[in-house]
Amino acid sequence: MPAAIFLETSHLEVDPGRDVVATVTVHNTGQIVDEFQFDLVGVPAVWATVTPPSLSLFPGTGGTVQVRFAPPRDASVPPTTETFGVRVRSTADPTFSYVEEGDLTVHPFAELAARIVPRSSRASLLRRRARHRLVVENTGNAALVVEAAAADPDERLDLSVAPPAVTVNPGGTATLLVAARARERLISGQARTLQFAVAVAPAAGSPPTALLTPGGPVAAPLRPPGRLNPLLPGTGSLLRLDGSVVVRPLLAFGLPQLAAVAVPLALVAVVALGALGRGSAAPSPQPTAPAQSASAPAAVVSPTPTSATGSPTAPPTVAATTASPSPAPRSVIAFETVRDGNLDVLVVSPDGGPQTPIAASPNNEMYPAVSPDGTQVAYMVEGTDTSDIYVTQIATNATRQLTQGAGHNSQPAWSPDGTRLVFVSDRGGTVDLYTMNADGSLQRRLLDAPTLGAGGPTWSPDGRTIVFSASTTNPDGTVRPAALYSVPAAGGQPARLTDEIGAGRPEWSPDGTQVAFDAPGDDPNGSIFLMHPDGSDITRITPAGWGGAIDPTWSPDGTEIAFSRVGGGSGAGIWIEPSGGGTPTPVDGTDGADMPSWH
Repeated sequence: MPAAIFLETSHLEVDPGRDVVATVTVHNTGQIVDEFQFDLVGVPAVWATVTPPSLSLFPGTGGTVQVRFAPPRDASVPPTTETFGVRVRSTADPTFSYVEEGDLTVHPFAELAARIVPRSSRASLLRRRARHRLVVENTGNAALVVEAAAADPDERLDLSVAPPAVTVNPGGTATLLVAARARERLISGQARTLQFAVAVAPAAGSPPTALLTPGGPVAAPLRPPGRLNPLLPGTGSLLRLDGSVVVRPLLAFGLPQLAAVAVPLALVAVVALGALGRGSAAPSPQPTAPAQSASAPAAVVSPTPTSATGSPTAPPTVAATTASPSPAPRSVIAFETVRDGNLDVLVVSPDGGPQTPIAASPNNEMYPAVSPDGTQVAYMVEGTDTSDIYVTQIATNATRQLTQGAGHNSQPAWSPDGTRLVFVSDRGGTVDLYTMNADGSLQRRLLDAPTLGAGGPTWSPDGRTIVFSASTTNPDGTVRPAALYSVPAAGGQPARLTDEIGAGRPEWSPDGTQVAFDAPGDDPNGSIFLMHPDGSDITRITPAGWGGAIDPTWSPDGTEIAFSRVGGGSGAGIWIEPSGGGTPTPVDGTDGADMPSWH
C-alpha cells in the first residue's frame, strides 16, 4: 500500500450556517515520489471541500489536508448523522484507492417568522366582527410546534386564535385564524381603531429558536401584565405582531345608509309580530322549486372570493387560452418523444388516434405523469443548469411552474388524491426524494438516507407508502445495481424490498396488491415484472426473448400495463399488455415514444 491515511477527528458536529474542519494526515509509504489525490464520498459536494485536493510527497514523508464541511442554514439540510469518507488515490499506482471514514452530525436549527394579514381590518357593522390570518413560517430544518395567543391591551376586543397550536414542517407554513369582536357597539361619533397584539412562540421543549420579524422579538409581557404570556407557558422570548380593528359607528352614516340597515330590521320585526298574531294557526304551505330534469346538468355557482375583512376581492387571474375548454378524456396516456430535435410530452388515447402536445417549450420535456383524475400532466422541463417541474391542464393547456432554481428536479408522481407530488431532486447535493403540494408549496425532503440515489417514485393507492428505485455506491465510488425500496409517505428511513437486480420505474397497481417494475432479468434491454408490495413473488410478465420493455404504467382499472419497447426488438414505442401476461400490442402512432403514464 503506497500510502497511510489518518483522520485526526472521526466524529464531527456542525450547525447549519457554520463550518467545521477536520485534518487528514497522509504518509507516502512507497519507494518513489507520488502525487496523492483526495475527494469526499457520502456527503453533498456542494458544501464539503478538501484543501488542497492533492499532495506530492517524497518517500517516507507526510502531509496534511483539511476537510471543511459548511452546510447552509437552509430548511433543505435536515438534522442527521451521516458517515463520510475521505478517499485518497495514488497517481503512481492507479489501482490504489483507500477511504478513511468518519461521522458528521448536522444539528437541528429552528427559525420562526410570522405575519398578520391584513394588519388592519374593518369590523362588520352589526356583528362587530373581523378576521385576520396569522401566517407562520418555519424556516428551520426540523418540525416546530408553534403556539399563538392574542390580547387587547385596552380590553375592548374579544380575541381568539384557532388553532392555538400547530406543527409546521421544515420550510413550511401554516395559517391560523385570528377572530376579533368589539365588545361595545359604537352608536355615533367617529370610527375607532382598536389595537391588539398576537404573540407567537415555539412550544415548551422546542430547541432554541431564532425569531424573525420586522418588529423583532420581545421577551417582556404584553400589557396588561400577565394577560398574554400565561397563554404561552414555558416560552422565553416570543414574536409580537401588532394589528388593529376599525369599528364604525352605526349612526355616523347618512340617512340612506341608515335606512339600508333600519328597513330590514323593521321588516324582521313586522314578520315576527305577524307570526305571534297568528298564534296556533296552521302554517301556510311554502312554494317549492320545480324538480330539475334528470338530464339537465346542475348549475354550479362559484362564491365570490372575500378578504379577511369580509369584503369582496378580485378573483384570481386566469391565464388566457387559445381554445375553449373541453372535457378531458376518460383515460389518457402521456409519453415523451422527440419532435423537431427536442423531447416533447404528448397525450394520446390508449386506442391511438390524435396526439396532443403539452405546453411545448424550446427545452426538453421529460418524465410525464398524468394526474389521478386524468385532467393534468406533471413533467420536467430541462434547463441549462437546472430542471424544474411544471403542471399543464390537458383541456386548456394552462401551465404553472412548481419548482424553481433549486438543482435538478424530475420524475414527478401524483398522490392518489391528486393533492401532492413526490419527485426526485439533487438540490441538497445528493439525489433524493422530495414531496410538495400540487400547487408547489411545502417542498420537503422525504428520505432519512441521503446516500441513496433515488428515482422513479410511486404512491400506494392508500397514500401511505412510496416505493422507489435506488442505487447505492461502493466505497470506491462504483455504483451498485438498483433495488426497490419503500418509505412512509410522511418521510423516514427507507426499507429495501428487493435484491440489487437493477430494478427501476416501479408503479403500484390501482388495487394496491402488486407493484410493476422493469429489470434486466435474462434480457439486458429490460423486462416487466410484478411483485407483491413486500417484495415477494417476483414474476416476469413480458414474453421471454420478446425484446426490451421498460417504464411500466397501469391502466386505471388495473387490467392492462403499458410500457416502452426499446432495443432488442422491432416496433419501438408504447405497447400494452394484459396485466396477467399475454401478447403485447402497440399503441398506434407512438413509434419511438417512451416513458408512458396512464390514467
